[in-house]
Amino acid sequence: MHRIDAGTSGLILAAKTKPAMAALSTEFAERRVGKTYLALVSGTLPAEDRGRIDVPLRKTGRSVEPGQIEQGADAATTDWLIKARGDGLALIEARPLTGRMHQIRAHLADLGCPIIGDVIYGAGTPTAERLMLHAVQLDITRPDKVKLTLEAPIPSEFEDKRRALGL
Repeated sequence: MHRIDAGTSGLILAAKTKPAMAALSTEFAERRVGKTYLALVSGTLPAEDRGRIDVPLRKTGRSVEPGQIEQGADAATTDWLIKARGDGLALIEARPLTGRMHQIRAHLADLGCPIIGDVIYGAGTPTAERLMLHAVQLDITRPDKVKLTLEAPIPSEFEDKRRALGL
């Protein structure tokens, strides 16, 4: 029903039937699905503990320079919350309101704190064996109108890295 980037751990949703796929596709297309990710980041952290990134993204996932309008770029919005911070390090909860390729990765890099282990948007320091991005939760409405919150446990390598960074 949706995709996550290669290297991202966590929850994905699949439909068993065509009617379920059609109904869930509508939920995603109309942006009624709540998506929550956790990311370990490094770099220059914002002074604020929460905010919104509204930076259009090209089809390649790269952001458009502020103030520029570019044909082929799509609006992209991500809400973020710092759950824990250290010296140039943070655990960030990201909630993409749109669903663009590499959206969270590009937006956090634009914020000045790329995801640890991200070889495309800036590995940051320290690095990791994999991308430290985890799709932790989806809030959906099933075709029978039942609201569900689905969660994926945090993988041990993500937790181990978080602890090692003191977050």
